[in-house]
Amino acid sequence: MAMAETPIDSETLTPSSAEGPDQLALSLEDLLPDANGNVVLFNDAGVTEMSIVSEKPVVDSGIAGEEVAAEVGNVAGMAFYSFDSGPTLYCPLDVHVSIIPETV
Repeated sequence: MAMAETPIDSETLTPSSAEGPDQLALSLEDLLPDANGNVVLFNDAGVTEMSIVSEKPVVDSGIAGEEVAAEVGNVAGMAFYSFDSGPTLYCPLDVHVSIIPETV
């Protein structure tokens, strides 16, 4: 899978201080990837902040290029976060994503 060479600012990968009414927290392990290991999140609810909790570290991030497609369609121009040993998460650019390490 080819990705664009534009990395996401490392500030995006820091936890938010608090969850507000427009913030959503999801566990990466609860998201079901497609056959290619992709999870595509759409923002029909108007969420502006999203936290993804995972024990897996992010190994790559950026903006998906034109050649990238998922089972649900073309994800070109969406932010992506590839986690160690999968999956790759795609989401709209207007959603601020925080990756929070899972604590046991």
